Amino acid sequence: MTKPMIAVAVLLVSAGAARAERKADLDRLERGEPGLAEVRRAALHHAGLADRPELSWTGRARLSALLPVLTVQINRGSGYDRDLSRSSSGTERLDVGSDRDISVAAKAVWNLDRLLFSDAELRAVKAAQQQYEERIQLLARVTSLYFQRRKLQITALWSPPGDPARAALQKLAIHELTAQLNALTGGYFAKALAENNAPK
Repeated sequence: MTKPMIAVAVLLVSAGAARAERKADLDRLERGEPGLAEVRRAALHHAGLADRPELSWTGRARLSALLPVLTVQINRGSGYDRDLSRSSSGTERLDVGSDRDISVAAKAVWNLDRLLFSDAELRAVKAAQQQYEERIQLLARVTSLYFQRRKLQITALWSPPGDPARAALQKLAIHELTAQLNALTGGYFAKALAENNAPK
């Protein structure tokens, strides 16, 4: 073998070894991190957007017409009567009496027109659209933060800055993104990091 061929072979072997080392570094990094799907689920749960109750709101709004609107009214009254009466013998007598009345009235009204259409359906649809938009915005934000953080981690791993100040700023940016993801997931992100990186 000639010297140029040996040099090419050494370069190829070292490039393959570097590629394998980078792959191993990336695998270690990914094993220590929670997956994007888990982080998104935790963020939806923390924000109260995971269960999707709005899917049943319009049907329940229409079915509410089957239940009557009940009205109960109770009236209580009292009164006093004074009667002066004379007998045939000429004596007068004052009669004093009192009355106490209690009346109860109950009424049930069905709005059957709401079986066809109810204003509550429009409110339910509007609320459902708003929750959908909130869900999409939250998922987009979490996804963006997650991958910004991952890019910074890979850059720090494969191309660490030579300047200590730049390295510290890069580390600080990773911590900032970690804190934001942790806040959006209600503490899940930090807990998952600790569990995934705990000695086994």
